[in-house]
Formats: sequence, structure tokens, C-alpha cells
Amino acid sequence: MSSSNNCHYNQDAQRSCFLSFGNNEFGQLATGDSMIRKLDQMARVSLPSGFSLECIRTGYFHTIVVGRDSKSDSQYCILSSGSNNSGQLAQSINTMQSFDLKVIRDFKCLGSIKAIECGSNFTMALSKDNKLSAWGDNCNGQSGLKNWIEVTIPNPVPLKLLKQDDGNDEVIAKVVCGFDHTALICESGNVYCTGKNNFDELGVERAQHHNNNINIFRRMKGMEKFIQPSEKITQWAFGEDHSLIVVSDEKGDRLFAIGSNRNGMAGAGKDVVILNEFKQIDIPSTSRIAKVVCGEKHSAVLTVDGELFMTGKNSELQLGLPTINTYYKFTQVYIHDTFIGDVFLGDNYTIAISKKNRNVMFGTGRGFRNSGNVISSLNKLSTFERIDFSKHQDLHINSVACGGMHTIFYRDDKLFDGSTADNFKSSLKSSNCKPLSDISFIF
Repeated sequence: MSSSNNCHYNQDAQRSCFLSFGNNEFGQLATGDSMIRKLDQMARVSLPSGFSLECIRTGYFHTIVVGRDSKSDSQYCILSSGSNNSGQLAQSINTMQSFDLKVIRDFKCLGSIKAIECGSNFTMALSKDNKLSAWGDNCNGQSGLKNWIEVTIPNPVPLKLLKQDDGNDEVIAKVVCGFDHTALICESGNVYCTGKNNFDELGVERAQHHNNNINIFRRMKGMEKFIQPSEKITQWAFGEDHSLIVVSDEKGDRLFAIGSNRNGMAGAGKDVVILNEFKQIDIPSTSRIAKVVCGEKHSAVLTVDGELFMTGKNSELQLGLPTINTYYKFTQVYIHDTFIGDVFLGDNYTIAISKKNRNVMFGTGRGFRNSGNVISSLNKLSTFERIDFSKHQDLHINSVACGGMHTIFYRDDKLFDGSTADNFKSSLKSSNCKPLSDISFIF
């Protein structure tokens, strides 16, 4: 079946290929070499024979692919490429980096995977039976493996402290990984954190923990005096040294921040350097919050009405705002009159996806300026560029994974595109379609 612009709907290609560009020093693009790929030179990467693509996650210098193996009895398998300096690929201990995708060691012990997330140099996997596994760097306690500095194969994470007030075990709803931190948001609304806490970004008092870090999951404290009885923590996002938290009830959402604000990334104003306790942050919108996400030193808030607000460092134009200044409060970004349905942040760049059509994406920041890949000209309100997938229309790209300095584009069949193969030609007009919520689970 083909569309009016001769775009062929190639389901086999969608399930076995992805696109990658950016830094490739350690093979994180999975291209078989270490050659950097610019945006207009995106590599088309095929999975090994017999594998089909489910989802992709990225760390700073590594890439994790969850797929299906037609030759295996296991329902899912995990492949990895890039840096393995801390064991984050779960490949041979003699392998410091991998330029090709390889199946990780001992992935069958993970059981039936519910979600998988990557931090800077580590990976976390949650199974459907509420078990958590980790591999990679743990020097700051970010994997919750207590006394281990790093592990090179998936290891079970102790969860004995995940208890509700009545003594019942917690059920993990979301896993959130930061640079050197991890948070577990439970169905009860309780949050458990582990990892680096140099700027109080975990919401736990420093004096309780040696070297400011936490090396096992502990319940986050300090929000009790801010949260109403009807509210629960529903979202958490980590930057390098700060956190954004969303609390919600039936009436609405509220945004809080904690940690460093040295470059305005917490949105707390120019006079605030560090937030040692949670502070409510205002955004200039009355809409509900669909998603919060953090880069190294910049942050984004997306509303259900498609409004995008950014704050923080803008030295690489990663905020999409036209002046290279630091922004200390959340400022709305207008991207070619397009309502935004999803947003992803890398180290120093941002990718936004159209609310009407997930095949339409825009990028700004490192790797996008003067990329030679601009479809629509820049305007005075935004530095976002339209990303050109015209050479790969058969893949129907609708999702993205942002690493530190590399990016993976792929198709996720579980997401609704907002378009069909017969109506693939993109429109940049706004629509009233219901926006996608923040999807953390992959299965």
C-alpha cells in the first residue's frame, strides 16, 4: 500500500530498522564503526537477522534495544551497543565498547520485561512481577545495589525498603533514571530514590547519608508538607543536578523543583542558586501538565494543550529560544505554529514531536544548527528545525531516544501517529485531537 506521495508502508523495515546520528565515539550509533553522523547523514541501522524492534532507550554513550527473537523461547531480548566501560552493555567483561548491536548476557533472568530505562552509564529493567534489575555504573549508588561499584550482568536490586505504611509491598508504576540517580514512582504515590544527592536533588537530607549519596532505594521525604491528601506524585524528571516533580489530583497538576538552579534549569528565578527543599514552580499556563523532562542543564514542561515551556542554559540554543541567554523561568517556545505532543531532551539539545502527527519532528541545540537538513525556514520565535525523514519514509518514524550526544529515531507501534500511510503528508496546523500522555511503559 502506498500513499499519495509514494511512501510505501514497509512493516518489515519498521520492525527491523532504526535511524541514528550524532556522536559515535564508542559505537553508540550501532553502525559498526566510530564515524560521527550528522543529521543530514543519518545512518539506517538494521537489527541482526531474526530480531524485531520493540523500543529503544539510550544512556550517555550507550544504546539499548528491546526486541523479539524469532529463534528464542524468550518473549523478549535485549541488545546493546556503545560504551561498556562500566558494564552498562551487559556484554563480555573484556569488551570496553561495541560498535554493533549484540545480545546482552543473561537477559533471560529479567523475566517478562515491563519497562526499561537508561541512566548515564547504567541500565534498569522492571519486570511484570515487580522485580527490578540493574547493570552498569553504581559508583554513586544510582543502581541501588548498595556496596557494588559496578556490575556487568543484570543483577536483582534489593527492594526490601519498598513498604507502604500498612506494611504491604509497594507496586512500582514508573522507573525514572537520571544521570546518576534513579526514582521509583509507586502506585501508592510514594517515591523511592537512590544515587547522587550533592544538591539535595533526591529530596533526602544530606546529613543522613555518607558522601551525600544514597546507595539503596529509600522513600523520598520532604513533600508531605506540600502535597494535599488528594494529590499523588505522578511524574519525576532528573537533570544532572536537579529534579522536577509533578503532583496531581482530579483538579489539576502542580510542578515542584529541587536541587541546583545555577543555570536556571529548575525554573526558580535568577536569584536562587540551590533549592535545598521542594519549591513550587509556576508556568504561564492553566493547562494540565502532560510531561516534564530534563537535560543536563535545561528543562521542559509540556501541557496537554500542546504548549511547550523551556528553562535553563541556552548556550547551544537547546531551549529553542532565539537568544543565547540563560533563562531562569519557564518560557513558552513557539515552533512554527505547531502544537507539540511529545518532547525529549539530550545533553544539550531538544527534540519536539507534533501533536497532530508524530511523524513530524523538530530539533534544536547541538547537532542541529547549520545541519543542512532544514525543511522549513527558521522564524524569529524559535530555532527549532524540521527534521527531514524523506529518505526513510518507509520506516514511518514516530519516536526518539536521546542520549548524551547521540540520537536514535525509530517506530513504536504502540503509539498512535495521528496519521495513516494514506495520509502521510504532514500538516503543521494545530488540531483538537487528544494529546498523548507520557508513556513510560513499553509493554
